Amino acid sequence: MFAKIVVSVSIGVSSLALALMMLSAVLRSREGGRTGAFAGLCGAALIYSVGYLLELLSPDLSAALRVIRFEYIGIVSIAPFLVLVAYDFLEEDAPRVPAALLFAAPAVILALVWTMHLHRLYYLDPALTKVRDLSVLSFGRGPAYWAHTAYQNLLIGYCVFIFLRHSTRGPRAKRILARYMLAGCLLPWIGFLIYLAGAVPLNLDPTPVTLVFTGIFFAYGFFRYRMFDLRPIARDTVFEQMRDAVLVTDDRGAVVDHNTAALRLFPALAGLARFRDARDLAPDSPALARALARTDSDSVVTLSLPGGERSFSLHPSVLSERNGLRVGTAHVLTDITERLRLEERLTLQATTDELTGAANRRHFFELARTELERAQRYGRPFGVAILDLDDFKTINDSYGHPAGDEALRLASRLCAETLRAADIMGRYGGDEFAFAFPECDEDQAREAAERLARILDSAAFPYGEEVIRLSASVGYAGAAKTPIPDLDSLLKRADERMYEQKGRPTGFKSRARDPDRD
Repeated sequence: MFAKIVVSVSIGVSSLALALMMLSAVLRSREGGRTGAFAGLCGAALIYSVGYLLELLSPDLSAALRVIRFEYIGIVSIAPFLVLVAYDFLEEDAPRVPAALLFAAPAVILALVWTMHLHRLYYLDPALTKVRDLSVLSFGRGPAYWAHTAYQNLLIGYCVFIFLRHSTRGPRAKRILARYMLAGCLLPWIGFLIYLAGAVPLNLDPTPVTLVFTGIFFAYGFFRYRMFDLRPIARDTVFEQMRDAVLVTDDRGAVVDHNTAALRLFPALAGLARFRDARDLAPDSPALARALARTDSDSVVTLSLPGGERSFSLHPSVLSERNGLRVGTAHVLTDITERLRLEERLTLQATTDELTGAANRRHFFELARTELERAQRYGRPFGVAILDLDDFKTINDSYGHPAGDEALRLASRLCAETLRAADIMGRYGGDEFAFAFPECDEDQAREAAERLARILDSAAFPYGEEVIRLSASVGYAGAAKTPIPDLDSLLKRADERMYEQKGRPTGFKSRARDPDRD
């Protein structure tokens, strides 16, 4: 009686646990999780477990054989469902036997069990023996029994191979999950092999009880560590139709999922058949791999695409379980090319004179003051100059404002070509330009002013049938040692010298030329 109670309680608890796990898996599957095969596995194990309990409690052989027919619905389904669970662990290009073929042999075995009274292919001479108040079925094993046993062991061995292989290779998260799967496979398999060897006391089948450990290990992986659930986690928050490209990487930086926008951006993702290193996506852009390795801040990367270079903002979002275990990162790439171009245009408009392309007055003062502060801080020389086009009003009055605009554009271009890279030029106002010369004392500023005057003195441009000649007056100022005057004082001194040049017939002032002479 005691043995009957212990076995009944053990199998009853096992059945209850399997029922709860199956219900949970069904609910998760309806919510979009990938737990359908696991639900089937738990259901098959539950039928096996309940059937075996009823078999042990059967009053006679006829009742036991009727229960066997129900019990085998679960027995023949366990190994195929286990393979379907293992399939979720394989790379996408790994060969798979269709589910219909996996269940074809079990269907034949089930038919033979249901018709075993008509042949001697499965059970031979079944008999029922009472052992400590339990009904223990004994029988000879026919060829179909051994064929089914070989088929079951082949499928289970295949699953063990898959989980064993992935428990020592690949991303850390996947290795952990593979170990849970391996443990869940090995326990019932070992119990089944021991039963086949006849080494179990009372000739009881331990498989229904050990199957609950399979369910526990699998459920722990499914629901605690989201086994196979890295992609669904991302799918919950990143929709396939997003305009932004999304890459999902595991804890080692390998790309494990992507959306359609990412596929358009990275054709190498087509038919993702393995965990792909991020460096394979854009070999010409090492900055992308570095950006994908970062999970703490946004990055901006530039990619060379068939249509030209495009800039993307890369925003990482860490995917974690409730217990804080990080399972991956979702990287959202937003195309910001047009935004950056707009910002560049706005910055250009805010800092550049539209007509001449030189810095506008405000931006010139910002740049010049920055250089002057550096010169004052380190005791370096600093110079400035003011240039004013001679007879500019005459050009406007005689030829019109379009001619005056062309004169300003030409003057700006020639001055820019004459300056050093470190020099600063800006449109000071009207027909005046201002210059800042870092590392130049007053003598060097004077030499720079003379060069500017000479280049404009030789400048001319055709306008209609006329040739308009330019000339300019340039004033300068500078200091070699601290204290260096402030920028306004230096420019005021240069402005005064510029007006002195306009009143002199000699010096380095360019004389205005009459365009009619040509």
